[in-house]
Amino acid sequence: MHLIIRDFPDDLADELKAHFQTKAASKAVTDAAKGFAAQAEQITRLRARVAELETAVRVQRQVIDGARVSASALLDHVAQGDLLTRV
Repeated sequence: MHLIIRDFPDDLADELKAHFQTKAASKAVTDAAKGFAAQAEQITRLRARVAELETAVRVQRQVIDGARVSASALLDHVAQGDLLTRV
């Protein structure tokens, strides 16, 4: 099958040729098209993974904030106890 693409940007053709290390723009465009589906699928998987990791970080931050509040309350309680024993 022959496909003619009119008005294909020269700079894009040069970029694809450099990336795929080929002299023929048609081969570079074909190689780019072949890799598109796999890359799109990988991007979808990576976005889902990023969302999972962002959720995990939010949960961990909540745990740390809760621990910080508890530690502060414990420190206040211990400090008040020290005041009572010094009298």
